[in-house]
Amino acid sequence: PHTIDERIIHLQRFIPPQCVNPRNFADHLGIHLTVNEIFLHRLNAGETREMFVNYFQQFGPILDCRVCHSTSNYGKSNGYAFVRFSDYDSVG
Repeated sequence: PHTIDERIIHLQRFIPPQCVNPRNFADHLGIHLTVNEIFLHRLNAGETREMFVNYFQQFGPILDCRVCHSTSNYGKSNGYAFVRFSDYDSVG
């Protein structure tokens, strides 16, 4: 598990949109789909791009990091981020 500021970060490999269809996904798996981006979810309002770049750069060079925060109708913060590495081995 990955922790930032003593909080567990929930992440998964980012699957490109063209692979969302299960039939397409199987086709892509057959050609060894490589992923160089991770998706982080359940972010808190105070978590910033710099926090993720500083933490994840230990796994490899980062090309891009995008962080998005929104607030639900109940006042709860719902955030997510994408971190893209220059090499797919960093995602492993």
